[in-house]
Amino acid sequence: MYIRMLFRYDFLPYQGKGLMVAQRPWDGSYNVSDTIWALAHTTQFTERGWFYVGGSARGLLPGGGSFVTYVSPEGSDVTLVIESVGATESQTLRVTFVGQLTRVDTLSHWTTTEGSVFIVRYRFHH
Repeated sequence: MYIRMLFRYDFLPYQGKGLMVAQRPWDGSYNVSDTIWALAHTTQFTERGWFYVGGSARGLLPGGGSFVTYVSPEGSDVTLVIESVGATESQTLRVTFVGQLTRVDTLSHWTTTEGSVFIVRYRFHH
């Protein structure tokens, strides 16, 4: 005897709020949320032990989006994650390294869009 059971959680206030949503995971269909890409960039370019930098090294962008900065324990590597999900216009963000972060000698710009994932746009060495 088989009993068909169907579980749907559309009535919960968190329906569709996960990083990935699979209404019917058994058929392989799923939706990836925009937030997962910001997390993917964070975990791709940081490691255990890195520090979250506060102050002006994190914030909201006026046209939509946000930025956060992480630094390695030695202070020789830095990751700046900028997300513009929901941005209403093109924006410019000026980045200035101060203190021990001036020792960073290579800057790489990686991008993820709807059509491409983890594409390096340029590398700057000083």
